[in-house]
Amino acid sequence: MAEIEYLSSLGMSNHTVLQCNLQLDTIRVSAEEKFKLDNGDYEKPREFLHIDWEDILVNPPNDVDTMWERLKKILLEGINEIIPTRADEKE
Repeated sequence: MAEIEYLSSLGMSNHTVLQCNLQLDTIRVSAEEKFKLDNGDYEKPREFLHIDWEDILVNPPNDVDTMWERLKKILLEGINEIIPTRADEKE
């Protein structure tokens, strides 16, 4: 749970300064898993994203969670196809 402390106003305004202590979980990513953004094939997204979005997102089931999962899956596949990682260099 976050701890929030209300401090004095900021200058002469009615805005209060908040100080927060947060506990966050992080995921450690190895150097091999990091994307090499400078080596991406940035012409490929035009081809990759030439998709019938209506067919993918509108056809049943069309609840927002299902549509988000479909969109996220497509985008992650595209990122992995278009932008190499350091591990890809070793292959």
